[in-house]
Amino acid sequence: MLTLGRVWFMERGGIGKTTLVLEFLNEILESPPWNTKWKPSVIAFYSAKQTRWGPSGLEFIKGISPAVGDAVRQLVLALEDRLDKKWYDAELLALVDRAATLFSEAGVKRDDILLVIDNTETLARSPGEEEELTRVFSRIAGRLCRLLMTSRRRERVEAYPIQVLPMDEETGYSLLRELGHVYRAQPLLAAGDARLRKVSRQLSGRPILLDVFVRHASRAGRSIDDALQLVLRDAREDLGEFLFQDAWQRIGPEQREVFLVLGRLGGTVDGQVVGWICSDIGVPHSIWQDAFEQTRFGSLVDYGARYDVQLEVGMNEFLARKYQSLPSLDQQRIERITQAVSRRYRQLLAASEASVTDRVVQAFRSSAAKAAKLAASAGSVEDAVLWYEEAVRVDAANAALWDRYAWYLMMKARDLSRARECASEACRLDPEDPDAHFTAGMIAARLRDVAEADRLLSRAEQRGKSKHLCLVQHARARIEAAVEENDKKNQSYLMEAEQLLEQALQAPSETKRREELVSECDKLMRRVRVLRRKRGIARKPHVVVVRKGSHVKKESE
Repeated sequence: MLTLGRVWFMERGGIGKTTLVLEFLNEILESPPWNTKWKPSVIAFYSAKQTRWGPSGLEFIKGISPAVGDAVRQLVLALEDRLDKKWYDAELLALVDRAATLFSEAGVKRDDILLVIDNTETLARSPGEEEELTRVFSRIAGRLCRLLMTSRRRERVEAYPIQVLPMDEETGYSLLRELGHVYRAQPLLAAGDARLRKVSRQLSGRPILLDVFVRHASRAGRSIDDALQLVLRDAREDLGEFLFQDAWQRIGPEQREVFLVLGRLGGTVDGQVVGWICSDIGVPHSIWQDAFEQTRFGSLVDYGARYDVQLEVGMNEFLARKYQSLPSLDQQRIERITQAVSRRYRQLLAASEASVTDRVVQAFRSSAAKAAKLAASAGSVEDAVLWYEEAVRVDAANAALWDRYAWYLMMKARDLSRARECASEACRLDPEDPDAHFTAGMIAARLRDVAEADRLLSRAEQRGKSKHLCLVQHARARIEAAVEENDKKNQSYLMEAEQLLEQALQAPSETKRREELVSECDKLMRRVRVLRRKRGIARKPHVVVVRKGSHVKKESE
């Protein structure tokens, strides 16, 4: 920490970062411990904070420009009575170098100087500004002085991080007792230990809330409950602006919309729901997570495979006010997303308790897959596709699921392009599954890719799929291709299809699903006859199609 020359205190607003730093510095200056290894001779404190909060509510601090140059110039005033125009015209890095030269010539070493910059989160509002800020801080710490920073977000700055955690219940109780004596708050002095510990819990261990609570309680005629209600009301109103507004301005509009939906949902959701919101709004999940990490608007509990998010006290009210200030059309959009996500979550809960039946049970082992099956059974194609996409995301190694989704896309959603992708993934995950190759072959047939259909259907048959079912799909591939090909090719494809269908109809009477096979053959045979008539193709002597391996070999009878 001493070698790097940069220390960074981080945590959300109102937790006591600034107070902690000032108390630390006062102790070092006034009564340093006997084993103190370092004591600066020059200290400058620069606050980039733009608001402050107390019993009178929110106040905006005037005259503070959130620029590092101001902090450097403030440090220079330790040696200079007044600053000439050059100190204001110089570029930032040149300004740092000039200040370093000034102190060096005065015999003041880098390690003798400490610059404290409070609330650095206000100094950069974009990735580009953050990169520039990092370069400037590196130059300051390398040439001019040691640097101590506080921030409400995780800065992308090379510095020794110290996280300031909320007070635990016991520490909060002790602070309330001490402040009760300081402010002569009679209700606190008369209160029992259990009552004050409960207040500490209710105010989330935030020193700023505890301090304002005691000041409210010190006024004549106010009880502990009166003071508590006042501070909680302020936490919902002005304090929300103080704690959250700076961070709110730093994040992009899409990330703000995600937070607005979270607020409409109550502020406590799991990571899966956050992912849905991000998808509906059009912001990558990881980008929103970065914004959450920066803003510290709540807590995130990571369970490994999933996580939960809970917005902190006051944030829901802050978001409610932001929602109310939106134009009507934006409110409607946020509400539509909120309702859609709520409906999906209800569907997921219902699916998690439901049992579904399917010939491939292992495909539907996740709640999302069950929800897809239930939506499909209800005839809701849009919901089914949405849930299938969710299912293959959370259970991506489930070959049976990819196969069933591919089949649904082919037969119900009529999205052959996505169906082909899903079928290909099923074959990749389980190269020996006959159903996966059969589905992939059916899709290739409908896409008029005869060679690919032949290859996949041959693999399906080799792995145990019924020969007669495969013959029907070989025929379909040729019928679909005949619609697009030239006359000569048409004739060839139609004659091959007719012979393949006749072979398929030779299936033994005990063949499984023979009635379905016969019905499909009849439909395809009618299509062959219609196409032959339209093109004036006369029926010629049979050409028996003998399939060998993955190729088609023709022999005359």
